[in-house]
Amino acid sequence: MRDDDPSRLWALAAQTTHHHIVNCLKYMNLAYELVPRWQDVHPVNMSFSQVSPQYYNLQMLNGSLLKANHVLEAFQAFLHKEISETREAGITSPV
Repeated sequence: MRDDDPSRLWALAAQTTHHHIVNCLKYMNLAYELVPRWQDVHPVNMSFSQVSPQYYNLQMLNGSLLKANHVLEAFQAFLHKEISETREAGITSPV
């Protein structure tokens, strides 16, 4: 396999992107500790209006990152399957 093989480059790009998403999720966990969930110190009768807007933003960003991670893992599985089938069939990259 050549160094400039497109399938190898896609696999490396996917692996790098996965690494970045996982690090973003780790930092998201740290941000959860910094942003107060409730605006009131002693929430007795909590309502959605008392929830910190920053907390909602973190929730949305967290969900988006998890979805992106799921899609990327599916793409990596696809690439792994395609690269394996290409190698077994003896097909080389036309580039």
